[in-house]
Amino acid sequence: MEIYDLKVNGLVNPVGYIFDNTEVSWKVNGANGTKQDNAVIEVGLDEDFGQTLIYKQSKELDSLGVSLEIELRPYTRYYFRVTVTSDSSETAVSDTCFFETAKMNDEWKARWIGVIGDDDHHPEFVKNFSSKKPIENARLYITGLGLFEAYINGEKVGNDLLAPFINDYKDNIQYCTYDVTGLIKDENAIKVMLGNGWYKGRFGFDGSKGCFGDKFALIAELKLDYIDGTTETICTDETWKYRESYIDYSDIYGGEIQNFMRYNTSEIVWKNAAYIEAAHRLSERYSLPLHEMEDIPVREVIKTPADETVLD
Repeated sequence: MEIYDLKVNGLVNPVGYIFDNTEVSWKVNGANGTKQDNAVIEVGLDEDFGQTLIYKQSKELDSLGVSLEIELRPYTRYYFRVTVTSDSSETAVSDTCFFETAKMNDEWKARWIGVIGDDDHHPEFVKNFSSKKPIENARLYITGLGLFEAYINGEKVGNDLLAPFINDYKDNIQYCTYDVTGLIKDENAIKVMLGNGWYKGRFGFDGSKGCFGDKFALIAELKLDYIDGTTETICTDETWKYRESYIDYSDIYGGEIQNFMRYNTSEIVWKNAAYIEAAHRLSERYSLPLHEMEDIPVREVIKTPADETVLD
């Protein structure tokens, strides 16, 4: 008997999503019995469940979804596993899975930053920082107006596209949480590029622009938890620099125009970021992201007569 496909609110090992009602679900395969005789759900703060926070046991536990009666804390990873016994007395224990909260109600230390005055080019924001102590965990909490892509030491953060995804900008904008522990070195650079997106770009059949706003904006907190128990947070502020990115044009309908020639000049100008007013309520991620797909190799190229036609 095997327990598989463990999920929290329909997600596998979710990090930084809204968990208003936290439900665990699972599936069972290969059982000799015909029904569940007993099920146990354990939730703890460590993978060994030495600090077990909740323990549920009953034959009535529904594998389609069991609510966890637990008061969640911000910035916390919770581990869980499920044990099932069938009516033929066979027992199976699932792998250990997890879910992790984001900032929740913790106030933002970072501030919204943007470009100076009437700069209307696509900006690239950069912040250099040092990390001289061993890292236990590193999390990036971030969002941008309209779209953002973040990089740490040249590596893209996450594998999603068009973040921060679907938003009702009149009500709130969701921020994203990324585990970036493996990207942190002694000396670091975080870079964030912004694009128009649905927020300030062309939107709708009539080609209107700036339907929700007309200014690029960025807010981010990089939380570093050191092994010695101390914490450091790198926040967006006026110490961040920005320059024109290589994106000349971005549009959710028409794609991008990229101009790398801009970086082949000695006249690149870095400016200090400016504080801006962005009256958007920040909410933890609730929508599912679009993911980058792996390149699929070409197996065979078939030429048709049309491919071989030569026009004078």
